[in-house]
Amino acid sequence: QLVDQELTPAAANIRRELEARFLAAVDQLEDDDRDILLMRHFEQLGNTEAATALGLSPAAAGMRLIGSAAEAGICAEIAAA
Repeated sequence: QLVDQELTPAAANIRRELEARFLAAVDQLEDDDRDILLMRHFEQLGNTEAATALGLSPAAAGMRLIGSAAEAGICAEIAAA
């Protein structure tokens, strides 16, 4: 079965709007909070890797991620993924 991999125009507009809102929210975060979100979700680092880069324990990195996501208005379940 063939599946169209491209977004519909409406879905593409929604995606752009959500991305703009996300980036605006991330820009409002403190540097440490922004770093953990970007490392985990844009750089695709694991929790241990991000913790090491930030000089944190993995538990502290996980808590910072959840707190950062909450402050940015991002669903904690998505942030912890």
